[in-house]
Amino acid sequence: MKRKIDRRTFYTRSVIKDSFLELLRKKPFPKVNVTAICKQADITRATFYVHYKDIYDLLDAVLDDALQISETTGTADQMIQMILQAGQEEDTIAFIKENYMLLPICQRIADEPKYRQLFLDEQLTSYILRFIFSREKDNIVPLFQNEFHLNKSMAENLYLFLVSGSFAVNQHHHWKKDDEWFQIQSMLLHFLQQGFQEFKA
Repeated sequence: MKRKIDRRTFYTRSVIKDSFLELLRKKPFPKVNVTAICKQADITRATFYVHYKDIYDLLDAVLDDALQISETTGTADQMIQMILQAGQEEDTIAFIKENYMLLPICQRIADEPKYRQLFLDEQLTSYILRFIFSREKDNIVPLFQNEFHLNKSMAENLYLFLVSGSFAVNQHHHWKKDDEWFQIQSMLLHFLQQGFQEFKA
């Protein structure tokens, strides 16, 4: 059973996380350290280490908060069904806009002003990709195995390809959601739909 966090602890952790995110808006991740976070949060180093082992433990906590967005949106199974259906739609862009909350999570988290800087910092790309992959694979890999008749290794690699590819395209497009972005997503959904249908055949 998960222990309930008291109000004071929740407040202190929130201040630390917000200070960390504020610093990321001013400088790249490698230049952010515990001393700077403590100064920004107006806390002592001892207080920081009561709550987090190091800066990576803090980063994990911030990414966990960001990924909780997925728990209030569509499921992995709904995302797969959306991809399979996309190729049948006459207006794929309108279909994407109607089903936007079913797109890969990295595309949606970056819309949140609070967490956007995490995705703009290219120093964090590899770390965030590994974090998303490890956090979400237990939900998605079994679905890929069942839906596309793949063994676990093949399903994991397919998911890794999709996560990395989606992230790379969005990063190349500077995480902008303009008309060109929707055209790109339409093209990618058609491409994926054909591949997924081939697996299901």
